[in-house]
Amino acid sequence: MLKKITRFLFSREKIQYDVLIVGAGPAGLSAAIRIKEIDPNKSVVVIEKSGTLGGHILSGNCFQPTAMNELFPNWEKMENKPPLDTPVTEDHFHILWNEKLSFQIPHMFYPSTIRNHGNYVISLGDLCVWMGEQAQALGVDIFTSTSGARVIFDEKDRVIGVATGDMGIGKKGEKKSNYQEGIDIIANQTILCEGARGSITERVIEKYNLRQNCEPQSYGIGLKEVWEVPAEDFKSGLVQHTVGWPLCRNTYGGSFLYHKNTNQIHLGLVVGLDYENPNLNPYQEFQNLKRHPKISRYLKNGTCISYGARVLNEGGYFSIPKLTFPGGMLAGCSAGFLNVMKIKGSHNAMKSGMLAAETICAKQNVEPGQELIEYENAIKSSWIYDELYRSRNFKGSFKYNIYSGLFYGAFDGFISKGREPWNIKSHVKESESYLTKDKATAMNELFPNWEKMENKPPLDTPVTEDHFHILWNEKLSFQIPHMFYPSTIRNHGNYVISLGDLCVWMGEQAQALGVDIFTSTSGARVIFDEKDRVIGVATGDMGIGKKGEKKSNYQEGIDIIANQTILCEGARGSITERVIEKYNLRQNCEPQSYGIGLKEVWEVPAEDFKSGLVQHTVGWPLCRNTYGGSFLYHKNTNQIHLGLVVGLDYENPNLNPYQEFQNLKRHPKISRYLKNGTCISYGARVLNEGGYFSIPKLTFPGGMLAGCSAGFLNVMKIKGSHNAMKSGMLAAETICAKQNVEPGQELIEYENAIKSSWIYDELYRSRNFKGSFKYNIYSGLFYGAFDGFISKGREPWNIKSHVKESESYLTKDKAPQIKYEKPDGKLTFDLLDNLTRSGTNHEHDQPAHLKVIKESGPKESLNLYDGPEQRFCPAKVYEFIDTKEGKKLQINAQNCLHCKTCDIKMPKDYIRWTVPEAGGGPNYSGM
Repeated sequence: MLKKITRFLFSREKIQYDVLIVGAGPAGLSAAIRIKEIDPNKSVVVIEKSGTLGGHILSGNCFQPTAMNELFPNWEKMENKPPLDTPVTEDHFHILWNEKLSFQIPHMFYPSTIRNHGNYVISLGDLCVWMGEQAQALGVDIFTSTSGARVIFDEKDRVIGVATGDMGIGKKGEKKSNYQEGIDIIANQTILCEGARGSITERVIEKYNLRQNCEPQSYGIGLKEVWEVPAEDFKSGLVQHTVGWPLCRNTYGGSFLYHKNTNQIHLGLVVGLDYENPNLNPYQEFQNLKRHPKISRYLKNGTCISYGARVLNEGGYFSIPKLTFPGGMLAGCSAGFLNVMKIKGSHNAMKSGMLAAETICAKQNVEPGQELIEYENAIKSSWIYDELYRSRNFKGSFKYNIYSGLFYGAFDGFISKGREPWNIKSHVKESESYLTKDKATAMNELFPNWEKMENKPPLDTPVTEDHFHILWNEKLSFQIPHMFYPSTIRNHGNYVISLGDLCVWMGEQAQALGVDIFTSTSGARVIFDEKDRVIGVATGDMGIGKKGEKKSNYQEGIDIIANQTILCEGARGSITERVIEKYNLRQNCEPQSYGIGLKEVWEVPAEDFKSGLVQHTVGWPLCRNTYGGSFLYHKNTNQIHLGLVVGLDYENPNLNPYQEFQNLKRHPKISRYLKNGTCISYGARVLNEGGYFSIPKLTFPGGMLAGCSAGFLNVMKIKGSHNAMKSGMLAAETICAKQNVEPGQELIEYENAIKSSWIYDELYRSRNFKGSFKYNIYSGLFYGAFDGFISKGREPWNIKSHVKESESYLTKDKAPQIKYEKPDGKLTFDLLDNLTRSGTNHEHDQPAHLKVIKESGPKESLNLYDGPEQRFCPAKVYEFIDTKEGKKLQINAQNCLHCKTCDIKMPKDYIRWTVPEAGGGPNYSGM
């Protein structure tokens, strides 16, 4: 049974072994098995940072069984055979000229070094699981979920083991309540088998200067997907390699496509990390690759079930470091034994592990910290060294372009066979290989050269992956293949950002241009002239007590007078709503509809983070007739922005949006990223969902509406910032186009400019999306596909679905009860505990900003609907408390997040949200 030592060790202790192996890959497991075969009395431990054997293994893998035949001579006759069940049956090599054309090199021209008959298509992860079972059967201890944090040295600076990492350390270095000290694993010999660029390995190489007499290691990144395909698209044992497109001719790399039983295709792209173009995106190149007919022919009817990426060594012979150090040795990809010409390294890794084991067992008494230089001699006398020497010039021959590499590969394979008297070295430090730089729509228009600015905007996380899942229940889900995403919802070319951070940056740009920005200044009321035209805004008075009296710090507000007032308060802004009401700006449109968005920001460890990953879901935990969905965005560095949007036209008064949000995090598609993380921020806000049908008249005497004050959110795209920016720009251009703007003048040209812009076109094309969900989630998804691929927003009908949110409730006798689980304090949180992460704060002694405008409202709400305000509020502002006279409404105004939900969803509309004293409310950071 695998051991997870972090689960049962509660204080730092030492464990003594004869041999410690870091990494449960083919090298480490081969070493462990071989030691136990030779000397069953030696104690051996393998530590593996993954939670399961094979969990961090990523490889092609077209497996050469040479070392397997030596380690398990009778493996084909074993009762529990290794998972080598797909022998190579076809071996193809193509040059891809462009996205359509290709040339297949005839098999007779393949050098023997790259032929694959006699090899097997395998999952290297599955093989490691099997090898782990063999090792354990021989008495090897294997500790999964155990990462080596640092090397332990003795007083003579020799390696005598590895310390595992402490658990429960806060981000500031403090010990948390769940603190658990790591352990020291002491051993006479430590074999480092971490794979390419292992952290322990790199520190040891640096300390002992093991690269003193070799070239620096060079690397590539390998990206891989596993697909399940129907039988008619599957050819068991087919192996296909390509070079060329989609990579440019001076970028080293190529693809592999292996057909593995049963009906699985392993597809990957390797890109040399010495590429020059900083705009190259390896993931996007990988996605492009799949569009080529030589690839898509096999995948078009399949389903992608796995994705991963890993760096691999490409330096080969010239980059092999000194292999021993006081107390240990390097094996496998920690030593750099990948044969880049063969595109294989597992056989070399296994053989090196075996040689390390044999070296240790050949010594009768190995002292702690002893350096066994015999291991390096054994490697140099083996077929590993010979193989790597013969292919030493292959990678270097590509330094000019792909054609020079292919030509040299043929010369090397058929003529010189690796015996040429010259060497071709080509190492370029990957981080220094870039050439210098000689659709964020509105950003591109407002700052055309933003990417070249010295003080760049905080758009540092381009979208790299774009996923959409339907969550059927708390466990099951279905990922919609990317090919079925309408172009309107695809996110490549977009950026994962903190909108708050972007606003800080934009504020700096505005101030640099001479704009005055007054923070802690709330607009309390509109100022009208004698003709009832808007001429400015009055800010709120400060220092008013809760009974209306002037306190010692009283400070009267000011009147800010302007020729034009642009209202950009966001959804349900209080000034905006009064102006819309006064001028009847919704006279010719549908009422606005709303959703509530709840959001958390998490910091997660690197292994749970995928920079630029964007994931959206619909379905669970919401019922099928409740509109909503979730987003999960991976933002640099190691932050996950998670949210749930719930349409406020839901019927069940027992629904609690906050609790639904907490439920969401229990789903495996969400919890997989958060389980090891820390929540650092929480907040909530309403958003517009009415779209095109709810756009009001945009101008009024003395001003105009822009951004979410006008309702420009595109609910289909789940985006509005680009439209908000563009509308602000058009408002500015309209004002500046007039030579003399009179106070209170109505600039109707602004509305014309909006209607002529891409804002209006975009909202018109997606106008029916929200309405299509009025029956259930499935009608909405179906219509979304129809709209995205067929009608593209040009259908001749309209689907309107507005229901006044405060009147949408079922009465409490008809509403199903909903039972919510208690929070665990790690993944899910009590609301008041989470509220502290919002930074919300209000001056206690001030007039209530939540006005009860209908005294009978609370009682009616309680009697008819069982008080849904105590559930819909994401800050627990409203609660009914027991008194002698019965239940009574208590308003905890100091908790308010200014989300405006109560202004929208309150039964009988008995609450009016007004502006509190300036400076109060949430203090979001990085949200």
